[in-house]
Amino acid sequence: TLAGLFQSVASRGPNDASVWAKLIARADVIAHSLSAKQASLILSALARAQQRPKSFLRRYSVKFVPSLIESAELVDLCGIISSLSQLNSYSEETFDLAVERLVACAP
Repeated sequence: TLAGLFQSVASRGPNDASVWAKLIARADVIAHSLSAKQASLILSALARAQQRPKSFLRRYSVKFVPSLIESAELVDLCGIISSLSQLNSYSEETFDLAVERLVACAP
């Protein structure tokens, strides 16, 4: 899967700009169909590899992440928000939605 490729490249390389550009371009094309788990894995791989594709992150965090928040497993939601934070790329509105969901799920 694409998320697996992101994880593999983040862990084992190659840490090459052209490889990351291709992975990010593919993620951008299929961003609308990524599950919360896939989004969490991709974003955490970007954070681990210190890759910060600004246009992809801005678009993804504003356009797609809010729609994933309600259906995400809590561990995936935490992974998404944590990764966006590490990448300096979450919007306040997205963070507020995530906080509301987490508070609603708290015992």
